[in-house]
Amino acid sequence: MILYLKCRSHSIGLDLPTTSAEAANRLSALREGLPQDEPFQICDVSGPIANLCPYIQHADLEREADIQKLNALDARIRDMTQEVQHLFSGVLELERTGSLNDAIYTAGCLEQYMVFPKIKTDEELGRLLVDTSPITGKFSFPKEAKPYLDYGKIGAEQRKVLGGVFTPHGLVKRRGEEEQRNE
Repeated sequence: MILYLKCRSHSIGLDLPTTSAEAANRLSALREGLPQDEPFQICDVSGPIANLCPYIQHADLEREADIQKLNALDARIRDMTQEVQHLFSGVLELERTGSLNDAIYTAGCLEQYMVFPKIKTDEELGRLLVDTSPITGKFSFPKEAKPYLDYGKIGAEQRKVLGGVFTPHGLVKRRGEEEQRNE
């Protein structure tokens, strides 16, 4: 993962994992020609989790504890399969909590969530629910009524009930207690 740091009109990258000394050197290079206490910000992140920046943008690279947390999160993300990375990205979108500690916590409890990779719209969710209704019994409609159903509306209502969110990788939602037990 690469953090992009900005100070005034200057910017520089910082590769993770890093050390306090490496971070201090990068910050010193970023602030070259400026007062060494000039404020900086983490303005972007490059890596497999596209929506991670809001969670780490307030990390303090001048504190060893935050550097250790960033390194731990980076290691955890590198150990994830691509499917788990997609789930993690979706969970961050779903929870929208917004701090480095929250991202680390969330990365450690991904088993509490699930992704439906083939469902990316309300209409697709509605069709799945109606088409599997003979199995679940929840959305039973006579065959003759199906051409008149508003699948998008059915899916939107159920997405709200499920508490899910659509991501580029599918619908992400929290697992229910029964789903966790079945796992």
